[in-house]
Amino acid sequence: MLIYRSSGFYVVCFICVFMILLSSPARATDNDEVFSLKLRYGYYDRDYETNSKDRKQSGYSGRLGYQSAWFADRFRLGIAAHTAKEFASSGLATEDLLAFNGHENKDHSLIAEAYVDYAAFASMNFRFGRQKHKSLLMASATRLLPSTFEGASLQWQVRDNIELYASRYYKWSRRADEQFNGFATDNSGEGAIDYVDIIGTKIKLANSRLTAEYLHSDDYLKKWGITTNTPWQGNGFKLNAMTGLFGAADAGKLFVTDAESGDLDYDASKASSNGRQQYSSLGAYLGIQLSLKESQFAIYHSWLGDPWLEDSYTKDHGTNPFPHRTAGPDLLNKDEKILLLEYKQNWQKLLSTQLTSRVAYAYGYDAENSVSKDLGYADEYWFEVDLRWRPARFKGWISRLRYRDYGSSETGSVRGVKEDQTDIRLTLDYATSF
Repeated sequence: MLIYRSSGFYVVCFICVFMILLSSPARATDNDEVFSLKLRYGYYDRDYETNSKDRKQSGYSGRLGYQSAWFADRFRLGIAAHTAKEFASSGLATEDLLAFNGHENKDHSLIAEAYVDYAAFASMNFRFGRQKHKSLLMASATRLLPSTFEGASLQWQVRDNIELYASRYYKWSRRADEQFNGFATDNSGEGAIDYVDIIGTKIKLANSRLTAEYLHSDDYLKKWGITTNTPWQGNGFKLNAMTGLFGAADAGKLFVTDAESGDLDYDASKASSNGRQQYSSLGAYLGIQLSLKESQFAIYHSWLGDPWLEDSYTKDHGTNPFPHRTAGPDLLNKDEKILLLEYKQNWQKLLSTQLTSRVAYAYGYDAENSVSKDLGYADEYWFEVDLRWRPARFKGWISRLRYRDYGSSETGSVRGVKEDQTDIRLTLDYATSF
């Protein structure tokens, strides 16, 4: 289980780092072992313009984890078992909370996390094994359970204001899978993508924060992103200015016609003899966020060139780095412009309860078929209400209720534009550690 493929270069580099740093001061800021437990109940109710797609599904999951104390101030072990089971379902049988095997939704259990931490010195940590991941361009997506990845990662706090991180993963267990599989495209075999690399940095400059990241899905797709957040504190208010710039391009022989079949229109006449397609995209956003006591208001505007492909490999349901991300169609089509309005409120002082709310509306316009506007164009929108409640009497409990309504107006065909739909998602979580 803890055997990893790696190029000779990576092996040599890691050995060299370990040898050089073996005598340096190690990190041992937390030397206590920890057991953790997380339980979740999830309920999805999805309605579509095409009635045959309507469905409801509920299920529950558990995660039992253990993280050891540090050994010799350098090594630490972690392991977590995940399990998920269906409670009830009706309507179209497909994957929402649990995997669908062609006949029914399937319960599953697995050792989803199993890793070794190595504290090279006070500010550098390596992790080898099965682990969760969260960064700008890739994250462990969660419904009942999170996706986890198998490989190696590095976190390095270079200075107080500079952090570097890097990862290389060879396999993953999708949020509803019972095993770890190699990465693939929509029309390749399992393991066709040998690895996924990520390297990034987080920098603080005065009051500003900058994040820059590069992702490489071998022989398939490469992405990069840069975001900034600059706050200004006033008398009774805070103002944040946010920017983002993102790029993506094909990265090799696996990017062929229908390798990504969900959001990209293809021109077969432009494919090479082996089906290779060329792809590149550039997108950006600007945002202003105003915080007044317990309230927060924000407006964002995003621009896209060619479509932004969320999935860095098949079934990724990948991280959308733009502010108008949502639980459904994400408004990421060719030449699309997106306006997002957002209002957040903390109701604790007004209602004496730990309730927060988010109300948001996004409107995408001027979307085009990625081959030619003559083949299709569209406008689309979504409206979302997101409530989170932490009952004060029940420590560790949190409930979340999301309602989303999506609609579109399409002429011709734009593959990334979907049919009208509504979505209700309820999760009840309990987490504790001891």
